[in-house]
Amino acid sequence: MSSAIRGALIFLITLSAIIVWLPFSRSWMDGDSYVWGLPILGLDLSGRGLGGAYWVLPPLVALAGVSLWAGWRGSRRIFGVLSGLWFMIWFVSVVVMRITDGPIMFYGDTLDVAYDISAMAMAISGTGLMASFVMIRAPELDATGLQWAPLNTTFGIFLAALYAVVWGLLVNGEPNGQSDQYGVLALLAMPVLVNLAFMRWRGSAE
Repeated sequence: MSSAIRGALIFLITLSAIIVWLPFSRSWMDGDSYVWGLPILGLDLSGRGLGGAYWVLPPLVALAGVSLWAGWRGSRRIFGVLSGLWFMIWFVSVVVMRITDGPIMFYGDTLDVAYDISAMAMAISGTGLMASFVMIRAPELDATGLQWAPLNTTFGIFLAALYAVVWGLLVNGEPNGQSDQYGVLALLAMPVLVNLAFMRWRGSAE
């Protein structure tokens, strides 16, 4: 049961991390042509390029990354605490925004999309928060361990190379042009690919 909860939490963190991963990466790649906004804990944070409230994004990206690492390789209690902190931030943010501002909209100028994600944001953050509490109390029936396989290294190198390619696309391409679209799609895929670098592959050294 706890293994299923662990997997569900990893999936939900991966999905929700996109909202900070995109502005974190695009702000320094696109520069001042990229503008973002994100309500966090009742604060309407925004920035242009590396200006404004960009300083908030690196710690959040780091929290998501460490949480995913703990999901695959840490103890259940450590993972539960980290994921609980992650989802507590977003659950409170979603509740405050719903009360004060109404619908929560996701805008993507490059891909020309606009979605009301209110219900999804509430469901993901609320479910993730409850599952984190269960994970904290779950018994340590097994140890994931820190074993590292060649495939982990391979996917890590692939991610670094892909990030460099995305940088080239966004820095040298036209704003909101085709290269931007390819770059954004690659950035959207990277939180998923991070799991391939962290997960325990068959053949890891014991």
